[in-house]
Amino acid sequence: MSSIDSVYSVANESMRSKVSSQTKTDYSKSYFDQLRKKLYPTRYGKTQRPIRAVRKIIGNSMKRNIAHKVFGSGAFGVVVIKPEMVPFSNSVRKFLNQVGCKIVTSKVLVMSKNQVEDIYAKEMSQWQNFPVSFLLYTNAPSKVLVFKHASREKYLELMARSDPKRFAEMKDKLAKASMQEVFHWAIKGQMDEKKEGTLRGETTYKILKSQGVLDMKSTGKQLDPTGYLTHQVKTGKSIGNILTGVHSPDSFGDLINHAISFLTVSDLKKLESQMVK
Repeated sequence: MSSIDSVYSVANESMRSKVSSQTKTDYSKSYFDQLRKKLYPTRYGKTQRPIRAVRKIIGNSMKRNIAHKVFGSGAFGVVVIKPEMVPFSNSVRKFLNQVGCKIVTSKVLVMSKNQVEDIYAKEMSQWQNFPVSFLLYTNAPSKVLVFKHASREKYLELMARSDPKRFAEMKDKLAKASMQEVFHWAIKGQMDEKKEGTLRGETTYKILKSQGVLDMKSTGKQLDPTGYLTHQVKTGKSIGNILTGVHSPDSFGDLINHAISFLTVSDLKKLESQMVK
């Protein structure tokens, strides 16, 4: 069995135990509301306070202080390789190396419900199709990469080359942005878009498309126990905005939440020891 079949089949078996085996033909909002209530009932409903205000994602004060010191320096960034892209994770690592990033920590984990809530608090209630992503995150392995950033100048040079129009529009904003924000805008790339010079466009979209995952061919169908992704493809809609391959925080505050949720105090201290004095 190939690597991709191995990863996907494990995810399929686990996800199917969480949803009804009944064939779904109605993918209306009411269907997803029911699925949300089943998958994360304690976090569902408009009357509840924001999840991040309820959850103690900070951990202890020492962990938060170290995270702020390490990531506040602007030296390190985080990328999450999502389950659909894990079999091709070496391609993500290769791209990051090519743009000047140096990977310093790599962790494989199946996210807990709390970890998904930590990084996707708003999306869980706002995105109709989020239960599909939630199923995948909590039943199949992801990889968390921590890397040393290349220089701001390098990121801006690459963006100016790959997307000159957007670069011109954002030039002033980029000059004042944190390193994680610059990485997000200049390097990560957009969902469902093939664009050279960006992680999503040059690597993840291209690979997932060529492997038939975004067309829900035989292998990709293993990631679709609800049938929703296959339904989208059959009706002519793209699923590249759901199976994006990678995720990364889009702000400094979001970066801290990721670091605290995914890294231990020991992980953070190791990163602290690698900071330039």
